[in-house]
Amino acid sequence: MKQPSIARTRFWGSPLFVALALLVATLPCLPRAFAHAPHDLIRSLAISPAFATDKTIYGVVRGNVIKSTNNGSTWQRLVRGLDNKSDIQLLAIDPRMPNIIYLSTFGDGIYKSEDSGAIWHNASKGLASLNIGSLYVVPTSTHAVVFAADKQKSLYRTLDAGKTWVKVYDNPAAITTINGFGWDLLENRQVFIGDSVGTVSRSNDGGLTWQKIFTNPNCGTISSIGILGKPLMKGRFFIGTSKCGIFRTTNGGQTFQETSKGIDDLNISSIAMSPDFRNDATVFASSWSKAAYVSVNAGLAWKRIDSGITTDPQAKAAGFPDFRDITISENFKVDKTVFLAGFNGLFKTTNGGAQWSEITNTLPGTLIQSFAISPAYSNDKTLALTTYVDGIYKSANNGATWQSIAKNLAGRNEGVVFSPAYPKDNTLFASIGNNIVGKSTDGGQTWVGYTVPSRAGPSILAVSPAFSKDLTVFAATRFGHVNRSTTAGTSYETVYTETDFPNCGDTCLSSLAVSPNFANDRQLLVATKSGLHGSYDGGNTWVSKGTNLVFGQQIKVAFSPNYLEDKSLFIASNTGLFRSNNGLQTWQKISGGASGIDGYFEELAVSPNFKNDATLLVTVRGKGAFRSTDGGRRFHQVAIGLFNNNHSFSLWTGFPAASSSSIIFSPSYATDHTIFATSSSRLYRSQDGGSTWGKTIVSYNQLGK
Repeated sequence: MKQPSIARTRFWGSPLFVALALLVATLPCLPRAFAHAPHDLIRSLAISPAFATDKTIYGVVRGNVIKSTNNGSTWQRLVRGLDNKSDIQLLAIDPRMPNIIYLSTFGDGIYKSEDSGAIWHNASKGLASLNIGSLYVVPTSTHAVVFAADKQKSLYRTLDAGKTWVKVYDNPAAITTINGFGWDLLENRQVFIGDSVGTVSRSNDGGLTWQKIFTNPNCGTISSIGILGKPLMKGRFFIGTSKCGIFRTTNGGQTFQETSKGIDDLNISSIAMSPDFRNDATVFASSWSKAAYVSVNAGLAWKRIDSGITTDPQAKAAGFPDFRDITISENFKVDKTVFLAGFNGLFKTTNGGAQWSEITNTLPGTLIQSFAISPAYSNDKTLALTTYVDGIYKSANNGATWQSIAKNLAGRNEGVVFSPAYPKDNTLFASIGNNIVGKSTDGGQTWVGYTVPSRAGPSILAVSPAFSKDLTVFAATRFGHVNRSTTAGTSYETVYTETDFPNCGDTCLSSLAVSPNFANDRQLLVATKSGLHGSYDGGNTWVSKGTNLVFGQQIKVAFSPNYLEDKSLFIASNTGLFRSNNGLQTWQKISGGASGIDGYFEELAVSPNFKNDATLLVTVRGKGAFRSTDGGRRFHQVAIGLFNNNHSFSLWTGFPAASSSSIIFSPSYATDHTIFATSSSRLYRSQDGGSTWGKTIVSYNQLGK
C-alpha cells in the first residue's frame, strides 16, 4: 500500500493564508543581493507514489502547477485545461495510481487529471461551494474516494473519482487538514479532520458520522495530521499544531501525548512518516520558520536538520511561513530522499536530512517578462526581451544570437520598449526593480537609471508615438500608480494612483495603453483592480470608463492601430473579450456564442495592419491561442501542437503585468506576416500569420549566462 501522506494536503488557502498572501504582496522587493530571487512561494508539493521509478514531482508555485520528471532537475508548467479564474491552492495524487491528480482552487472548485497532468478538467459537480482548500485522496483499490473541505466549514466526499460530490459533514470550524487510512477492508474506513480551533475529529464510517478525539483551543490550528495510512499502522499517527508543537497517539486516538522535545519552533507546518516507519521509527516535520526536524524514535525526541536550507527576511516581515510541505520518497529506505517546500525555494536531501540543497529552477529566473521589436524591424532585425531576474537581452539578427545588456542596472526586469524613433535616436527604455527606469541612447550598450517616485519598480512602460516631439514616457507600477515623464525619461511625476483598492497588492494594475493618435487626442487608458480608467489630456485628469463589474479583473486593453478612423478598442479580461467601436462610449462582449471561444482571456494582440486584415490573436487560459481574421467575430485555434505540450503564450500566474503582450506582431506584418510569442523561458516565431510556428528561437539555456 502506498504512503497516503502523498495525498495529504493542508489548508494553505485558509482566510489567514489569503490575508498573509495579500500582505506579502505589498512588501517592497529587496535587492537581489539580500534575497533568493525569484521567490518560489511553493504552496503545495507532492511526490509521485512511483517516485523510485518515475522521478516525478508536482508543485504549486505562485498559483502555477509545475511538474518535474527528472527528480527536480527541470520543470514544466502545466496549463492545458486549467481555465481557472481563481488561485490554485493545493494538489493531491492518488496514492495507488500516480497518473491521477486533483487540484483545489478558491473559486473554481476542483480540477482533475488522469494523465499525470498533461490535461485537466473541472470536476466540481455537486459542490455547494467552489472555494476548496483541503484535499485527501483515500488509498483504495478503486481509486474513487476523495474528500474535500471548503471555506464554509463543509466536508465533501466523492465515491466516483470526482464525477459527483456530496456534502457529508458540516464542521463547527474551518477544516484545515484531512487524512486517513486505506479502505480495502470495511473496518478500515477511518478519516480524520483537523480544524482551525484545535480539534481533531475521526469518522469510522467513511465520513458520515464524527467524534472528537482531540481538542485543545490553546494550541491554535491543527496544521497537519501525519498518518502512514497502512491498516497495520492505524494505531499510530501524529498531530501538528500552530502553537503547541506535535502530539502523537499509539492507540488510534484514544489518548495523545505531547512529543515536541527538541523542536524549538512549535508552529508546525507539516508532518510526514517514513514509509518504513515500522522498522525505522522515522518521522519528519517542518515548522513555520525553523526548517525541518527528524525523529528516529517515533517522535519521542527530535533533531533540527537545516544544513543547506535558507530563509528570506521578506517572509518573516510579512508573517508568512518560511516552510510548508515536507514530503518523503516512497523509496526512502533506499534513496533517503525528502523534499521541503518553502517561501525561499524547494529543498532536497538524499541522506535523510543531514544535508540539504536547493532546487533552484522551480521558478526560473529566465522567465520572459516582456518582449519588444524595433520599429525598423524589417531593416535591422532587432529584438529585445527581459527576463524576471536574469537580465535584459538584445538580438540584432532576428533572434539568432542574444547579448546581455543593462548589466549595471541590477534588479527585477519587467519591461523593455524601443523608442518609436529608434532608427534615429537608438533609444530603449527598461523597467528595473527598486523604482528605476533605465534608458539607453546607444542601442543598449550603456544605460542610465532614473528614479520613479512611487512604490515599487515599474512593471509597464509605454512611449508616446510622438516621442521625438513630446518626449513623453509612461511608467506604471503593479501597485496601481502611473508615472509620466515629459523629459524623455529622465524625470517622472505620478499622475494616477489607484484609490478604490489601496491595499490590493501587486495585482492592482494590469494594463496601460497609449492611443496611436496620442499627439492629437492625448488619450491613454489604464486598467486597475477597480476597472478601466481613461485620460484625455495626457494623464492630467482621469475618468472611469467601466468598472470591474462590467469587465471583470486582470483587464488588458489594446487600441486599434487605425483608432483615428475606426475608434475601436479591445478589452480582454477574466470574463471574456469586449470591443468598443466608439472610443468606449459603449462596448459589447464579442467572445462566447458564435465567436467559438470564451473564458479567461490572458493575452491580446492586434495586427498593425488591422484596417486591412482585421486580425486579432488572443490567449485563453487553459484553452490555448486563437486567431480571428474578422475583428473578433469568429476565432480558430492556432499553435495547437505547442499548447498540447503545455506551452501557453502567457505570463505565469502571480507575476506583475508586463509592458507587452506575450504575443507581438511584427511592425511590418502586412508584408512579412511575422508574429512572435513567448512561453515561460522560450520565444517562438510564426512567419505565416500564426498558422504554423517554427522551432524555439530562444530557450532558457540561451539566457542567464
